[in-house]
Parts: sequence; structure tokens; C-alpha cells
Amino acid sequence: MEDSTPNPAPGTSPSLDPALADAKLGGEAAKARPLGQRIHASTRSALETMHTAASELAHAITTVSGEGVRRQHPTRGSSTVGDVRVVGSKLRSFSGSEPDLVDAAQKRFGEVARKVDKSLADLTEAETTLADAVATKLTDQRAESPTGVALGSEVRQFVRGLDRGKRLGLVKERIEAGDLATVSAVLNSASFLSGLDESEASALRGLAEKKFAPVESEALASARQARQMIESAGTSFASAWNSRIAKLGPGNQKRDEAVAKLAGGAA
Repeated sequence: MEDSTPNPAPGTSPSLDPALADAKLGGEAAKARPLGQRIHASTRSALETMHTAASELAHAITTVSGEGVRRQHPTRGSSTVGDVRVVGSKLRSFSGSEPDLVDAAQKRFGEVARKVDKSLADLTEAETTLADAVATKLTDQRAESPTGVALGSEVRQFVRGLDRGKRLGLVKERIEAGDLATVSAVLNSASFLSGLDESEASALRGLAEKKFAPVESEALASARQARQMIESAGTSFASAWNSRIAKLGPGNQKRDEAVAKLAGGAA
């Protein structure tokens, strides 16, 4: 008979906890916004996939190598202790050998990597959509007209001619006033044309995003945070998985490449 799905194993990285998606991605209000539910669902799916697999692997190793198994198989040097295989996308133990566990774990890892890749692809698509939406909200639709081009040039020249303190103060004031024409002229051109350095332009853009695209910019920040969560979790998961499997059998190039892909590909 198959074992029940194991509970989270001691030592499982906290970064794999699916509840992090609930706690860190803005709550119910954010999830209800455009793309918010998708971002949350993709993140939770990736974390849950890795969390479950890590617990299954720890449970399987305990079954194969733990004290309970040694009592049934007194010869400590023997590897004939458990046929562990993938059943229904889960690691299950029956009777067999440690190499069976290595092979099963390699297959399970591949399934995890594919699911995590899918979540990351979903987040990439969401980020692109949201970044485009933010950019649209920060662009004056008249900017490309002859009048808009002339006005933009004059605005940048005027801003560049101010002292640094007054320059930043003016742009901040125009952002707060909702003056999209001025803000668009300054932020949608090379920063030096307005006398700004990259850090100043970045800070001003952040203020403008909150003013002109509050919903889209918050969702974009959530998508980026979600990606960081999955990347961090993926690195921890891959490192722990490879370390545990390495203790059971010799290195395997395909396995090591798969681990490296998840650790590096999540970056």
C-alpha cells in the first residue's frame, strides 16, 4: 500500500513555505486586482511544488536509511532497503535499493523543475504586461506630435538649467500636481538631457509610477517580489536536494545539470 503524503520534514527551508505567497504578495485586495491572482497562484504553485518534493525526499531517505529500516535490515553496509519510485508525481517507498531512490529522485526533480519553470514563465509574462502598462501611464499621448516634441525639448532644457535642488524639487512638484506632460518629457528621455543622474531619475520614476500608475506599479512590484521568492526558494531547494542525493550514490551528470538548471535558471 502506498504511504500517505509526508508532512514537511524537519530542516526544510522556510523559503519553500507556500504560505509566504499569502503573506508577502499584498493580501486579498492585491490578489483581486488585474494579474494579481495570477501572480499569487503562480508563486504559491512553485513554492508548494518544491516544498512537497523536499518533504517527500526527506521522508524517502528516512525510510531507506533511517534507524527503523536498519532494525529490519541489520547489515549496515547493505543498500537493499527500499524500492523508492515516482507514483502519481510523488516519491513512494516499497522495497529495493538506494540506487532506486537516486533514479526516482532524479525523475521527481525533473518534474519539479518543469513546474517551477512554468511558474517563472507566467511571472515573466505578467511582468512584461505590467511594465508596458506602467510605461503607458507615464507617457503623454501628445508627446510624439510636433507640438509635444517641441514642448518636451523646452521642458528638459528648462529643468537642466536649474540648480540641482530646485531641479529635483520642480519635478517632484510636477509629479504631485499630476502634470503628465512635464513628467513624461523628463522621464521618457535620457536622464542627462534634464540634468539628472541615473539614481535621481530612478527615484523620480518611482514617485511618478505611484502617482500615475498606482495599481499597475504595485502589481509589478508584487511580480518582481514573487520572482525573487521563487529564485531564492529554487536555489535552496536545488542545493539541499543535490546534497541529500549525493550521500546516496555517485554523482550523475544529468542530475547535476538538472540541479544547476533550477538553481541558475531561476535567476
